[in-house]
Parts: sequence; structure tokens; C-alpha cells
Amino acid sequence: MRSLATSACIATALFCYCGTARAQDTSPPKVCELGQAGSFDLTTGAEGMVFLTGSVEGHSGKFVVDTGGFGTLLSFSTATHLGGGPQEGPMGVRLVGGIDLRYGIWARDFKIGSFKFPASWFVIGPDRFFSSNAIGNIQPHSLWPNYDTEIDFWKGKLNLFLTNQCPGHEVYWTHDPYAAVPMTVNADGHITVQAYLDGKPINALIDTGSQKSFLSLKAASHIFSIDEKTPGMVNRGQVDINGLVEAKRYHYPFKSLTFEGISIAGPDIEINDAGNDFRGDEIILGIGVLRQLHLFIAYDENKLYLTAAEAH
Repeated sequence: MRSLATSACIATALFCYCGTARAQDTSPPKVCELGQAGSFDLTTGAEGMVFLTGSVEGHSGKFVVDTGGFGTLLSFSTATHLGGGPQEGPMGVRLVGGIDLRYGIWARDFKIGSFKFPASWFVIGPDRFFSSNAIGNIQPHSLWPNYDTEIDFWKGKLNLFLTNQCPGHEVYWTHDPYAAVPMTVNADGHITVQAYLDGKPINALIDTGSQKSFLSLKAASHIFSIDEKTPGMVNRGQVDINGLVEAKRYHYPFKSLTFEGISIAGPDIEINDAGNDFRGDEIILGIGVLRQLHLFIAYDENKLYLTAAEAH
């Protein structure tokens, strides 16, 4: 009898349980929780640029958050108050338009929020380069290379997260549709993704440090067959890029900019002839376009997660 009972239970193992009864676990599955490493308040300037508050050798001020920047930059007027004096750096910084910045300065006391950094090298730029009386520019990836970065323009937050925590589940702030866009990150920490402008694929640099979005005249001609005489092309005169270079600028009524289903209607993208020097990217997406999105930069996955800015 014992052996028959055992056999019967084995034969129906999917439907019966032999032994001590156990209550069925009806609790929901555990949700992966991202490990947050830091959170900072963003302030917004008149041009729409976003800033973090920090200090260098006791000099407090605003730093532009510049995903398209080169490490850390400091204004000339601020650098003159630091000890040690400027030095020519081992490598220069070339800005859009072909301007080279070659001198910098070491700062031993540098803070952003609760983060205190060791001795830091700042490239020195002319004061007119910096927006809204900022004292410097900072590239998040250069300061926090071991963290993923979230930029929430809607709530005014820059958040840092531990890497390799919840692959594929970084969009924690909404159940609305989102885009997970493959990205490439070069040696300077610059982020390039593929976007679709009026349905045509285009390589785009994510640059929160740029006031405007730029498409070179060369790329406009090559990809869209647009030139100065194309119907709808409007001459807007001259543009001052980085406070350093003037270029002819034009406006064309593009209809949409799309990232894997997340679209921005009527994106304001300027076409200019600034030497066609866009670091190999066909378009630079600046703050005017990016403010319409919520960004999560997952460096460990080489993915840029995007939703509409107001998604919650």
C-alpha cells in the first residue's frame, strides 16, 4: 500500500504534494531596485541650460551640465583667483568651430553637492563661453565614471546610480512607453545615438551643454538634399557658437525627431556652416530638444533610455 501511494503521488506530481502541507506563496515577485548613489538639484538658466552648484578653492558658483563637454572647464575670471597659475596641458580641447583651448589649472578643493573630489584639472575657457554667469562646465561622465546618470529635466534632478543593478529595468519613473537606444561612448565620454529626423537615420551627439541643436550644412545637403535655395529654408543671419565663432545659420521646418518610437514634433534644429566640424556626428542635439525628454544614461549597457519629460 505504501509503495502504491508513493507511485500515485509521483505520477501526479504536478497536481499534488506529498508530505507536510505548505501555504502557497502569493506575494508578488520582487521588483529590481536601482541603487542610488547620489541626487543633485538642477537649476535652469534663462537660455534653458541646466546647472549644478559647486565650489572650486572656496569660489562657489554654477557649473553647466555638459554631456558633450571635455571633462571640467573653468572660466578665465574664476581661474585667475586660484593659486598656481595656468599651465599648458598635455592635450588641448577643440571646440565646434575649430577653437582650441590649451591652458588649464589644478584645483585641490573641488566640490559638487556632497561629492568632494581629489585634485582636479580644469581647462580654462574665456568668460563669454559660459552661460548665465556660470563659473564652469562639467561633464558628468568625467566626474562620476563608475555610475549611470539620470537627467530629469521635469523635476530638476540629476541622479547617479550604481551600474549593473537592473539591466533593462532602468525606466522606473513611469509605465508609459520608452525607448532603449543603443549608444556609443567615445574616449571623451561623448554619447552618440541613432535618431530619425523626418524618417531618415542620422547620428546624433547628446549635448546638454549646447544651447541649440545644430545640423551642419554639409550633412543637410548630403542626407536631406537641402541647401540655401531649398523651399522652406529661411536665412536667420549669423549665429555665435560657444561665444567664439560666428557662422551663417538657417532654419528648415523639420517635422519630427524620433528615437525608437519616442518622438518630438517640430524640433527646432538650426542648420549652419560652422566649418562642418561636428566631431564626426551629423547633428548635435542641444538643450532645447533634450529638455523635452527624460534621460537615463546606462553606461554599463551602452544604452540610452528615453521617455517624454513629463512621463510619470
